[in-house]
Amino acid sequence: MFARFYIIVLTIIIGTACAVTPTFGATIFDSSKTEYVNTRYPVVAVSLANISDEEVLTVPHLAKQLLEISHSDEQKAFAIFRWITTHISYDFEKLQRGMRRNLNAAEVLEERKAVCGGYAALFQALAQELGLRSFVIKGKAKAYGFNALSHAWNAIQLEGDWYLIDATWGSGYLDEKQRFVRRYNDYYFLPAAEELIFTHYPDEANWQLLDKPISMGEFLDSEQLFPLFLNWALLLR
Repeated sequence: MFARFYIIVLTIIIGTACAVTPTFGATIFDSSKTEYVNTRYPVVAVSLANISDEEVLTVPHLAKQLLEISHSDEQKAFAIFRWITTHISYDFEKLQRGMRRNLNAAEVLEERKAVCGGYAALFQALAQELGLRSFVIKGKAKAYGFNALSHAWNAIQLEGDWYLIDATWGSGYLDEKQRFVRRYNDYYFLPAAEELIFTHYPDEANWQLLDKPISMGEFLDSEQLFPLFLNWALLLR
């Protein structure tokens, strides 16, 4: 009952060829530069804002700057996620032009925009540069009203365990005019695998990170729970 009510209230917009995060009418995930307290590792977030954005960045140079403001592996992964989600824009125009090739990490840094494959490639390159084990996951994602859109995200190993990260969905959304609106959302930094499986289905079942992987049919039939609902502890019945 509650889930149906909030689905009606919330405005949910998605992309067409590479799944983009739904947008919420509420602003509980909005973290502007004056609201670092609402994000994980606020000291890292503040330090990231002080990194000069004027110079031409390379992956090694950016990684060096990220390393200077982070210490643990989780902080390094967060610094990568936070920088990408606050500096790279979703390139919907590329999809409209029919350009399907994903940019590599260097190209994403140069253009400062990409689709999901570019976001994942940049995260992967920076993670490797910082000595982190990471993997680009390809699969399907679904948002309200659509099923099984092609998508890419990442896995990261921290203290021997694997976790999931989606920098694309953490960066913002497309509005009703298909314009990218940046809205940082750190729910997509290390979300629980049991929650992300409602919207993200990897091509390789092992990257579900579940004790009992589900089938594509079960994925398509499952309810679509988004972070707002999950954080409010709304349960499937």
